Amino acid sequence: MVPGNQAETIPKTARGRAVMIHENSVDHPTDAPPVDSAARRREIIMFLVLAFVIWPFVAIAVVGGYGFIVWMYQTIAGPPGPPPV
Repeated sequence: MVPGNQAETIPKTARGRAVMIHENSVDHPTDAPPVDSAARRREIIMFLVLAFVIWPFVAIAVVGGYGFIVWMYQTIAGPPGPPPV
């Protein structure tokens, strides 16, 4: 190999573009570690608890809190509508 001639070191595709190949790409097609069934089960249970228990309570608390704020505001400022004549 001649110094400065990088044509031999860079693999080419059919159209002549350079291709970057990771040295471990053949041995390890994905970088994701294997997931054991206990961790997967815990994650599914955690998702179900969040989706069907915690988030509904959070939604009810937010709507109820907003209603309470509006109710307290109306007790001080009066009901909405045109001013009394």
